[in-house]
Amino acid sequence: MALTINTRVYNFDTQITSDATRYNGPSNTTTVKDVLSLKRNVPKTVNGVVGVHRHELKSVYTQVDANGNSDDVIITTTISRPHRVTDANLDLVRVTHAAALSGTVGADLIKSNKVNQG
Repeated sequence: MALTINTRVYNFDTQITSDATRYNGPSNTTTVKDVLSLKRNVPKTVNGVVGVHRHELKSVYTQVDANGNSDDVIITTTISRPHRVTDANLDLVRVTHAAALSGTVGADLIKSNKVNQG
């Protein structure tokens, strides 16, 4: 199965475990990484209370400059959510987080190391 994100297609690479998969992007080669990884940890029930779901979405992309030097850019989003959170609230937080990352706040943080947005 392939994942399409914007216009980039990530093809299934491997099922690392039953709770982790890896997809290769269009630029992935033996020397250049273009990888998307998905992970989950199922909550454990303790004393009849269902615990916390944990998820991870990780992108790794290798940049190669004109001199042949390579550097990996790694972006990891981790999610920790209690079992009882509603889908509506999950969507609110997910969409807000995505907008922050893809907008000016994320660009200033990543490109300029700016944490004070005021």
